[in-house]
Amino acid sequence: MFLDIDGVLNSDAWDRHQRSQGGWCADSLDPATVINLNRIVERTATHVVLSSTWRLMHDLTWMNDHLRGCGFDASLIGFTPKGQDTEGGYALPRGWEIQRWLETEGARLGVERCVILDDNRDMRHLDPLLVCTPMSHGLSADHVEEAVARIEQPIPAPQPMYHDVGKTFRWYDVTSGWLPEAEAETVIDTTALVQQPR
Repeated sequence: MFLDIDGVLNSDAWDRHQRSQGGWCADSLDPATVINLNRIVERTATHVVLSSTWRLMHDLTWMNDHLRGCGFDASLIGFTPKGQDTEGGYALPRGWEIQRWLETEGARLGVERCVILDDNRDMRHLDPLLVCTPMSHGLSADHVEEAVARIEQPIPAPQPMYHDVGKTFRWYDVTSGWLPEAEAETVIDTTALVQQPR
């Protein structure tokens, strides 16, 4: 399981609840969403990898301690790659960060099935594995059932990430082709980054 935090384990509703009780903590997680997360893990026996931007601010020990303190019954086994760990340090859509983990750690561990919990839809070809939770309320009981169903689906085949156009990198979206020129990134050295579309 690839786990986001904001919009999954916390939400606008949880923020309002905290403030109504006279306090607010940025690291606080909604106990109801953590219960739902535990239900998914219990029913699927899945391991959990953190894909949230929280991985940029905290190490694995801190995250596991914090999640346990909030009622999570399992432990994270790792993080998806950070920006500097992927494609020369250039930010990737989260779906491609997850793909990179699957191609490396996932291959080493023999991962054959997975599910993604996130409030954003930037999963590209991995979208069939996404349980998209609303920032308004986070992970609900209905999402538990959806996650259990989605984890039974096969992982889509890896897709190309980039195409080299001179010194300009354009994202290559496998569903819609080239993204608009305005979204292209100009880089100096593309040698190590190029992955041609197949």
